[in-house]
Amino acid sequence: MFSNEPVVKVTDAVISQEGRSVLDKISFEIEKGELVFLVGRTGSGKSSLLKTLYADIPLRLGEITVAGSELYGIKKSKVPALRRKLGIIFQDFQLFYDRTVAENIFFVMKAPGWKERSLMKTRLAELLMRVGIIAVDTLRGILEAEEFGEIEPWDFFYPKRVLIRKGVLEYLEFPSSKFYFKRTGGKDIIFFIGEEQPTEVGRMYAEGRKAFHMANLVLDVAEKFKCRRVYTSGAAVALTHHTIKPRVWAVPNSESLIPEIRGYGNTVLMSDIEGRGGHGNITGLNGLLLGVAKKRGFEAICLMGEIPVYLQGLPLSYPKASKSVLEVLSHSLKIEVNLDKLDELDQEVQRRIEEFYQQIPLEIRGQLDRLKHVAYAQPAEPGPITEEEEKRIMEDVEKFFQKRGGGG
Repeated sequence: MFSNEPVVKVTDAVISQEGRSVLDKISFEIEKGELVFLVGRTGSGKSSLLKTLYADIPLRLGEITVAGSELYGIKKSKVPALRRKLGIIFQDFQLFYDRTVAENIFFVMKAPGWKERSLMKTRLAELLMRVGIIAVDTLRGILEAEEFGEIEPWDFFYPKRVLIRKGVLEYLEFPSSKFYFKRTGGKDIIFFIGEEQPTEVGRMYAEGRKAFHMANLVLDVAEKFKCRRVYTSGAAVALTHHTIKPRVWAVPNSESLIPEIRGYGNTVLMSDIEGRGGHGNITGLNGLLLGVAKKRGFEAICLMGEIPVYLQGLPLSYPKASKSVLEVLSHSLKIEVNLDKLDELDQEVQRRIEEFYQQIPLEIRGQLDRLKHVAYAQPAEPGPITEEEEKRIMEDVEKFFQKRGGGG
């Protein structure tokens, strides 16, 4: 039989946080099927109350019953049973505290079949930093480009959300893949912004039939509107420091574009980077578009903003790199853009990165600070950090995470 008792019943409860009373002698009930909104100023006790309801903060005084469980004096062994009755969507990152940030994300990535750690790290940079999307979407917003088309998602993606009301399917939400247009400075500019990249079953990156099909659809639009050049954008994990302005790695699909790229400020050809021997690779749709564009006769350049190697696993965007990409792209297009909004976002992210950085032991920070002096050079020139030193620095950072037991 179904109980007629309230789902939540609070009687004369005192909600405390770190020994300080936040809410004093509160009482209320929430019935089955009732929709309740909890509003209030920052610091008014909203989160503390919710944490008490799912037994993250112990109840010291009063009575609270949630889904039939008494919370006063509840044993830790009983908490999992309580939480299995609840559905909780957090507003911030909730992590396993015995794992680093990267290991938390790896845990989730393993569910759909990711196995090789090196590939997972590369994918983290693509998924979390979103350098290219932030750069292009910022430029689209600044120029107020208008949407004019979309690639239908059915052949490329699974739904990311299914909306059901009263037992009836109403709506399927798919990742978007949209085209935008703006004429500025005597130029017609078309933007293509895809929320996700199409992948085949069991594959990690945009490759295979689906990805090739999407690349050709994008270039069909470029051909229809007689585009002369294609730009793609992404991230490059590099030996750099978060206080240093990120450089932009560039990869053209034609040797004739190299002199132009060498004239860009703050830009380096991937083939010129020390230790690469003139080679490199670009994963996902960025690289595929570059190759398919070459086959179809389009000039194309991939621009990748640098991400410090020790930040690649943090669940943060890296707008500093997006700004570098956008500066190079706007220079190449010969258009002026105001980057104030991107600066504001960058300042907030840098503050959070610095908070993380200051938690790293001084000895390891001293080694990471040497990355401030890394300069790109031809392979014949010695750099300030050798390959052996690089390996040791990253091993020390990894040990720090393991000892710390938490990544954020």
